[in-house]
Amino acid sequence: MVPFFFVFNPGILMQGSLFKILSDTAVCTVLVIAASLVLHGYVRQRPISWLLRGAFAFAAFAMAVPQLAVQYAAAAAAVGLYLLLRRDARQPTPVGPSEWRAT
Repeated sequence: MVPFFFVFNPGILMQGSLFKILSDTAVCTVLVIAASLVLHGYVRQRPISWLLRGAFAFAAFAMAVPQLAVQYAAAAAAVGLYLLLRRDARQPTPVGPSEWRAT
């Protein structure tokens, strides 16, 4: 996906206006993070479901589309999903009576 992003978005190669360079760099950063979440499948040492991995994969492919509105929407969706996963992973898992240790 990243090679196609380089072809369709010259801002990542520092060509174009400052806005285009910053925009393409930000979207490419989110694309790489989304792709790594798909490949690794973990957030904060907790596994991601296959459905969420598919959502991140769809967002990563959508960010490679050379239309700014599609890229921004996909990047916003990926960042939102990531923040939700981080929030859920931060909450401690309750320990039930079957997991208590007798000391």
